Order: sequence, then structure tokens, then C-alpha cells
Amino acid sequence: MVLAQKRLKRGFTVEIRDAQISDIDDIWDVFNLVVDEGIYLPVLSQVKNKADKRSWFYELASSGDFCLVAVLKGFDGSARVIGQITIETSDEWDGIEHVGMLGILVHPDYRNIGVGHSLLEEAFDEAMRRGKTKITLSVFHTNPRAIALYKKMGFVVAGVRKCQFWVNDGYVDEVLMEKFLNPVESFIRAR
Repeated sequence: MVLAQKRLKRGFTVEIRDAQISDIDDIWDVFNLVVDEGIYLPVLSQVKNKADKRSWFYELASSGDFCLVAVLKGFDGSARVIGQITIETSDEWDGIEHVGMLGILVHPDYRNIGVGHSLLEEAFDEAMRRGKTKITLSVFHTNPRAIALYKKMGFVVAGVRKCQFWVNDGYVDEVLMEKFLNPVESFIRAR
């Protein structure tokens, strides 16, 4: 289902929609490109196995979580996934079903034109439709562009885990951020 058409910088237009099984290879191609950059994810190896890719998709769908994709439409009728965003529910603890954990990736050739902003806007709306009231994420301190985008979109820093990851021959701090989709006052019970 198409959620939105978005005009981006440099004259691009993308369609933001729910991911489909036919998007799997494109989704993982973007993931693997970001892994290869070696600076944004604490992941060292690409995902190539078709069964692993499909398993991820079906687990996400069966759990009630979601992935949205930004699809660039070509003049020739082609379509290419250039970004994706997931909102997932942690199964680590009980009582946090209202919290969604955000993951977002944008193809390196299409950064700084509004893909991330567009994906975030639609993900917030979809998360609320699915009963989420708070979104959390983590980002490397060495990614100021992403941190600036998250702050622009209403996230605040909730904490920092110093030297949390060894990436690219150095320690990286993990910046923890959160955004309430409803006013925080609505969470406080009267005593």
C-alpha cells in the first residue's frame, strides 16, 4: 500500500510504501552497501543468503512490526528501493509493547535529498496507527548528519554508551535517542 508520494531535492520523487516480498533483494542490497561503508553499523558482514533475507521479512510481518521503503520511480517505469525504515518491538522485556525501535538506511547515492526525512514522517504515522507511543534508536556519535536529522524530527538524546562498539579500528560511542509520539504528560498517571 502506498502511503505517500514525496518530492525530494534535486528533482527526485519517491513513493513511500509498505515493503513487499519482491523488495527483499533491493532492501538487502542497500543494507549491504551500508555495511561495506564500515562506519554506520556494528555489522561486519553482508547478508547474502536468500533464505535469511526472506526469513527476516516474514518474521517482521508476523510480529506486527513493519518496514517501509522509499522507491525511486524511473522515467522508463523502473522502480528501485533507495531507503528503508523499520519499527520493531523488542521481545527482550514485557511491558514495552508501546515502544518501537527504529532502524533506517538510505542508499549512499541518495543521501542529503530528503529520503530519511520522508521515511521518518511516514514511519511515525504508521507507528501510531499500530499503537506505538514512543520511538527509540541508537546512532554512532561519529554520524553527526543522522543525529542532526533525528533532532530535527523531534528526537532527544536519552543517553550515551561510551566506547560501545569497535568499528573501523576505533571505539565508537552509541548515542541513544527517543521521541514521544504523544505528549509525555499523557504517560504520567495521577497518584
